[in-house]
Amino acid sequence: MDLGRCPKCGDSWARGAEKCRKCGYTAIGAGLAKLPKRKRIPAPKYEEPGAWTPFLAFTFGFLALAYSAYAQPWKDGFTKLKAQLGIASEPGIVGEWEVNRIIYPPTPESTMGIREETIKGLFSFAKNETFKANILVRPSPVKAEGKYKLLAGKLAVRSVSAMPSNSFPVDVDCTVNFVTEDQVVATFPNSTALFMNRTRGIENAAKVMGYKISGEAMKRVPEDEE
Repeated sequence: MDLGRCPKCGDSWARGAEKCRKCGYTAIGAGLAKLPKRKRIPAPKYEEPGAWTPFLAFTFGFLALAYSAYAQPWKDGFTKLKAQLGIASEPGIVGEWEVNRIIYPPTPESTMGIREETIKGLFSFAKNETFKANILVRPSPVKAEGKYKLLAGKLAVRSVSAMPSNSFPVDVDCTVNFVTEDQVVATFPNSTALFMNRTRGIENAAKVMGYKISGEAMKRVPEDEE
């Protein structure tokens, strides 16, 4: 504060002084510069009573939770959800699959190289991650059932029970490659490749296994009658 001269005694006023050095006169407003400045608190944004924003946010969150609990999109690897959003993804494996051929890799004991064999069989993959298999091989057909999990092209088959016993591995892993939506190749660790086509409907599935439908019954049909 700089008053030039003291209003009381007329003595010269020291620059920046808060009071007169001779008579002790204190000027009005002395010490105000040292007080802390008040922070300005912004006023809250005004919203009309009964605004829709909180209600819409609550409704959207409730619907999202309800859909997740009902659809459980994580069980199929978000395949259906990706399709609804227009995101490309591999087809699901749930359904009936016809086994049509199998390719065996060459072995040190064999001089024939790669060997290909045509077989008949049916794999049924359910939504609850269980599967059943019926493969027509000699000397007797193989029937198996167990659990499976498909994630990012890796198929894990677990806890398999088969008839005859030891005709199907209890646990096995393979890589699943979708050629098309209805064609798949399963490659096992020993490089054996299993080729399967998706079947449509019970009549097609029965035909694959060599059965024909008569009324409500299915009868085995010899190959020479097909």
